[in-house]
Amino acid sequence: MTSTVNETAGATGVERRTLLKVVVVAGGAAAGVGAFAGGAEAAPEAAGTGVVGRIERIAGDGLWVRTRDGDYLVTPTAGARMYSGVSGRVETVDAFVVGDRVVAQGAISRNTVAATAIGSVLTPLTATVSAVDGARAHTSAGQIRLEQGRLPDYDHESAKVRAGDALTGLSWQDPRSGERYLILHGSARG
Repeated sequence: MTSTVNETAGATGVERRTLLKVVVVAGGAAAGVGAFAGGAEAAPEAAGTGVVGRIERIAGDGLWVRTRDGDYLVTPTAGARMYSGVSGRVETVDAFVVGDRVVAQGAISRNTVAATAIGSVLTPLTATVSAVDGARAHTSAGQIRLEQGRLPDYDHESAKVRAGDALTGLSWQDPRSGERYLILHGSARG
């Protein structure tokens, strides 16, 4: 697991300590590291201490999450850490987006998860910027939104992205619009 964190930290140009903090805030170290490092399929779907899947619907104070193993009602416990896409840290499940892929860490009982942490799955991004048009970067990986996307305790510097930059980092794709947001990045001037 440490090598996965180190590889991801190196690939994104982010300090290992910052990445570990992000992983813990955004979904728990056990399931979150796999989701960050290897994409959506790297983490186990139901590992006894959490689940990874797509939000099917928001119901009251919980999220119905579909995994390969079935549907789970994920309900945050008191004080649960929650991170939703570009919204960053959130207080209620209403801030999550139906269709979003999430990691939920917590105790599983039948088809419920009492979650101590819930977070959107972020995917690795490597791209070269060809142009910046306001809040959008035109890159070799397609258009990427720059104005939103914050991780707790991370100073986001999207405004400094310019043509010729090589971006490496983590992104989130909004399931409603398909737009991709730069969440965490390092860049090298081209």
